[in-house]
Amino acid sequence: MSSTEPQYYVLGKFEGNFRTNQNAVLSPNDPFPKGDEHKVEIYRGIITQSESLDAENYHSKNGNFEIDQVNNVQINTSDKWPIKNDRIFKLTKVKLSNVEFSNVQNIDNKTYGEITADIVARVHQSNYVSDNSGDTFGDDHNFSGNQQNIYRYPEHDNTGTGNSGNGNGISDNSSNWSRMKGCVSWDLSWLRWLLYLLLLILLLYILSKCTKIGQKIYCEIADWRIENERQEVQEEIDTLNNKINATIQRNTPCGYSKEYSGGHTPYTEIRNLGNKSGKVTINFNSFDIPDRLEVIYDGKLVSVSNQNSFTPVNGDNFDYLIDLGFSQNQNVFYFNYNYQINKPTELLVRVIPNEKYPSTEWTLYISCPE
Repeated sequence: MSSTEPQYYVLGKFEGNFRTNQNAVLSPNDPFPKGDEHKVEIYRGIITQSESLDAENYHSKNGNFEIDQVNNVQINTSDKWPIKNDRIFKLTKVKLSNVEFSNVQNIDNKTYGEITADIVARVHQSNYVSDNSGDTFGDDHNFSGNQQNIYRYPEHDNTGTGNSGNGNGISDNSSNWSRMKGCVSWDLSWLRWLLYLLLLILLLYILSKCTKIGQKIYCEIADWRIENERQEVQEEIDTLNNKINATIQRNTPCGYSKEYSGGHTPYTEIRNLGNKSGKVTINFNSFDIPDRLEVIYDGKLVSVSNQNSFTPVNGDNFDYLIDLGFSQNQNVFYFNYNYQINKPTELLVRVIPNEKYPSTEWTLYISCPE
C-alpha cells in the first residue's frame, strides 16, 4: 500500500484545535481579507465514538466543510474500530458536519480556538507532526469552499436562521449562533480602562528595567515562564513515549515457565528460546468447548491444533469447527528447536478462543528447549 492510499475510513465525534493568521474576528460589515491570513488550520484533535467505514460508505457521506489534510489526530479505541490501541494518525479528505467553535481568542496577532464536529475521513499511517505555531499555513490544512464563514457571521432574523448572502453558513442552529456572535459583539466602553491598565503595566515595566531589583524580578518571572513551558513539553513527550511503549511486544525469556489460563480473549505469547537447541513441549487444554492453538516459528506455522470429531456439549456437536484447527480437552504439541546463529530465537504461540461461547476456558504451558 502506497503512502497516498488510506489504511482505513473513520466515522466519529471530533474535538480539536484550530488557528488562523487572521488577527481579529470579522464583523458582518468588515471587508473580507485579500490575502490568505483568513485560512484556517486544524493542527491536532481527538476522535471518539470511532467506527470503521468501507470506501463506499465513506463516499456516500457529505459534510458542511471539507479539509484536504489534518495531522496529529488521536483516534480513541472502540468496539467498532479495528486498532485496539489509541494511535496518532494523519487524516485526508476530511468531511465535517454539525460544526461548532468555542474559546476563540487572539494571541500574538493570530486567532486560536476549539472546534467540535461530526467527522468522516480517510485514515493513514501514524504521522505525528510537531506543533509549530510559527509555521505558515499551507493549503493542505485549510477549509475549502466556505473559509470566509469561519469568522464572518450572518445577520439573523426572528426565526434564528442565518443569511450570509451566498447561502453558506457555519450552522443554522440558533443557540450555536448566539454563542459565536458573542465573539464579535464588543462593548467598547471597556477599552478606555484597558488602555489605562496597559499604560500602568508599561510604566511598571520601564521602572523595573531601570533598577537592579526590578531586573532580578523580571529575570525570575522569565525563568518561571520558561520552566513552565519546558514542563509542558516534557509532559507531552512522556505521554507519547507511554503510547509507544504500550504498543511494543514484550518477549518472555526462556526459563520462565508458567501455566497461563484464559477465556474469550485472544492470547499471544512470544517466548525467547535462547541459544540451546532442544524439544519444546506445549500443553494446551481447551476443556469441553473447542479452541484453536497456533505455533509459529520464523514466520511459518509449524504446529496447529486439529481434531476431526468432538464430544457434544449441550446439543452442540461442533461440526462447523472441523477442519478449522480447533481442539477439545487436553492436547500436547512439540517443536524441535535447532539453534542457528542466523535464525530467530523467538517462538510465537497464539490461542484463538471459540467466539461463539464467551464462557470458553483454556490453559497453556510452554517449556524451554530440553
